[in-house]
Amino acid sequence: MSITRRALTLIGLTAAVLIGGSIPASATFSETVPVATTVGTATIAPPTQVEAKTLCTTTVDPVTQVATTTSKVKIEWWASTSPRTTGYRVTVHPAGAPAYTLATTGATDEVFVSPTSIDGSDARISVTTLTGTSFTASSVQVRIAPC
Repeated sequence: MSITRRALTLIGLTAAVLIGGSIPASATFSETVPVATTVGTATIAPPTQVEAKTLCTTTVDPVTQVATTTSKVKIEWWASTSPRTTGYRVTVHPAGAPAYTLATTGATDEVFVSPTSIDGSDARISVTTLTGTSFTASSVQVRIAPC
C-alpha cells in the first residue's frame, strides 16, 4: 500500500469519526410493560369492651363511728388487635363541653384515675389506639358507672 493511499485512508477515517461524533444519538422505546402496583391501607382497630367503673371504699372509724368514703375510677378495655399499637389515649367527653385527654398510657389495658380529675356533667369516656404514625382509632363512648 502506498503512502498516499495510507494518508487518504487515515484522513477519511478521521473525518468519519469527527462527523459521526457530532450527530446526536437517537433511540426510541417501543415496548410498554405494565407494572402491577398495590398500595396498602392502614386499618387500625379501636379498643373494645371499654368500661369505666367507679370503685368506692367506705371505712368506719371504730372509735368515732365516722364513715369515710374514697373512690377511684377504673377504666379498662380489651387491647387493640392492630400490630403496631404503641399505647392508648383516654379521653373525657363532658356533656356540652369540649373533650380533653385524661391519660395517655403505654401498652396496658387499664388505668385508674381520681373522680375529681373528670370535669363536667354526664361525662363519657373513650379510649383511642395510638400507633407510631398519625393513624388512630377511637372506641365508642361509654358512661362512667357509679359505685
